[in-house]
This record gives sequence, C-alpha cells and structure tokens, in this order.
Amino acid sequence: MEMGLDTAATKRESEAEAEEPGRKKAAGATKTAKVVPWLMDSFDQLFDEARLKHAVARLNQANPGAPPVVPEELTEERRAALLQEDTEWRSSRKEEELAAARRYVAEQARAPPSPEEATDPSKDKWQLDYDLGREELEMKLAKREDFESFDFERNTRIPPMCFTDNPMPDDTNHRLTAQIFTVKVAGLDGDLQWPLDVFGMVAVRDKLDYSRNVIFNRTRDNCQTLTEQVLLFGP
Repeated sequence: MEMGLDTAATKRESEAEAEEPGRKKAAGATKTAKVVPWLMDSFDQLFDEARLKHAVARLNQANPGAPPVVPEELTEERRAALLQEDTEWRSSRKEEELAAARRYVAEQARAPPSPEEATDPSKDKWQLDYDLGREELEMKLAKREDFESFDFERNTRIPPMCFTDNPMPDDTNHRLTAQIFTVKVAGLDGDLQWPLDVFGMVAVRDKLDYSRNVIFNRTRDNCQTLTEQVLLFGP
C-alpha cells in the first residue's frame, strides 16, 4: 500500500500577532503584543552568539596549553572567521554522519540474516526496514549531547501552532518542520481489496526533537474502514 502525505503548515510561524482585548492598560487602551521586524535580527544575533560560544569552546579544547580565547575580547574579523569555521565544522560533521550511516547500511546489506530473522516469519521486509531505520536514528543521535535521553517510542511534546494565540518568547528561532494532518491511500497492491480496514500507527518525525508526531493510531478492534470514495485517514 502506497501512501501520499498531505503536508500543511509549519509547527512554528515566522511571524505572529496576538491581541488580548480583555487586558487593558491603566489608561484604558487595549494591550497588543506584536512581533516587529527588528526582532528577527535579534533572533539571528542570538543564534550567532550561541554558535560563536561553541566555536570558542572547541578552539580552547583543541589548544589546552594556550591562553584561553574569550568571546568578548574577539575582534570583528576574528568573530567572522570563527563563525565561518563553525559553519564548515557543522557541514563536515553532517557529511561524516551521513557517510557513517551509509557504511552501516552497506554492512547490514552484506551481513547474513540473524537467526531471529531467519526463523521468525513475522519479520517481513517492512519490519526489517523499520528496525534498520530505528537503529540508524538511535546511532546518529547517540553522538549528540542534546539527545542523551532520546526515547524512540516517545511522542513529541511540542504542540502544533503553539504561538498562534500567544507571543513568541525572546529566545525563539526558526526551524524547518512540517505538520501533517491526513494520509491518503494512493493505491492497493497484492491481495488488498476495497473496502480496506486500516489499523496500526502512522507517525512522522522531524529534526526539532526527532520524537513521533502521531497521525493515526488505532487498534485492530477499532479500525477505520476506507472505501474507494474515502481515501483519507488521520487523527
């Protein structure tokens, strides 16, 4: 069964305007919280400052015998050079992680099936692909300090559109994420026929926290029946 994903709005909007008619100033005017254009520059500046601190920390760690570098004492030229080095370091790190994942996949493809896979008929191709994807993700995140407590089975705790009615905090920055509302059955193959009783779990992950965004989750005794006229399913 092939599934097409209808993507929708991003989890976090780039600009938000929230009005609170019920809260008034002492003079009687309505209080309005609004994101102004210059605030976007502040976000970029905060992000660069965080990158600079990481670059300085790596530089000091690589040269333990030298006088430590202090971010506040750097010239503008040195700051720009360190930010460029940080960009190159992050790019090379991504390439190393991708190369390691490719080597792992190639090794798994050449390796003979384990006794469990050879004797367990429930380990079909889809299950093996799922297990391999899980191992790759856990191996990738195990190298990152900010994902030490990562749990593959945990659902995301970040709600969608969380800044629609509330002002964004000062330290908010932009991340590329997707929110998916429905899944469409694009076609049937094999012995599948209409109507189709759908059960199980459909979830996607993004780079914000790598946790599951559950789109569909039903048990066998609470399945959703799809017909040729109704092809969509979701929450």
